[in-house]
Amino acid sequence: MYTTMKDMEAKLPAKDFTRIQRKYIIRLACLQAIEGDAVLVDGPKGAVYIPIGNSYKTGLLGRLNII
Repeated sequence: MYTTMKDMEAKLPAKDFTRIQRKYIIRLACLQAIEGDAVLVDGPKGAVYIPIGNSYKTGLLGRLNII
């Protein structure tokens, strides 16, 4: 599973996608909010909360422009 996610992450455009946990890669355009240790993203059936892995949180915050 880990190798598959690393391969998938490498093939996706880094400007559009980011990894937020060992088993989750999200499209940045679908990100609605960051609430504590979770992100709220648009899902096929509505908004979904996904936990952010501790080792990925700093990277995610660094990729976002805060206004």
